[in-house]
Amino acid sequence: MRIFHAVLLVLCVFLSQLAHAVEWQSLTPAQQKVLSGVKDNWGNLGAERQERLLSGANRWLSMDQSQRDKVAQKFQHWQSLSPEQRDHLRQQFDRFKGLPPGERDKIKRAYNNFKKLPPEKQKLLRDKFKTRRPSEGRPVPRPPKPRRN
Repeated sequence: MRIFHAVLLVLCVFLSQLAHAVEWQSLTPAQQKVLSGVKDNWGNLGAERQERLLSGANRWLSMDQSQRDKVAQKFQHWQSLSPEQRDHLRQQFDRFKGLPPGERDKIKRAYNNFKKLPPEKQKLLRDKFKTRRPSEGRPVPRPPKPRRN
């Protein structure tokens, strides 16, 4: 009886994947053009993967040329990184996503302020950051305030 339930569960999962899968022919010509690199494998991709790729294609199609150029440049940079560098960046991103929303917002504001600085000032700050000791520039944790009864 357990085998029957296991087979039934696998069958249900498989059928739900098929029900949500996107047929290649249902994509617009523009979407097909953007996703042409995965055309031959499209039917073998899971529904979730198809949806992520389709979402990315739609974002790409909504961009103007300067935005596309910027994304293409970032992608080329990503491709030039070693697997270790990519893994390090993924770990940093995961750490960032794990921060409380207020901390993430604070970091985003600081980054946006940094990007508004002239290139010379950015270089000075980068050089200063590279030469600092690990403990510098980080807030010192404060002990908890004693409770008053």
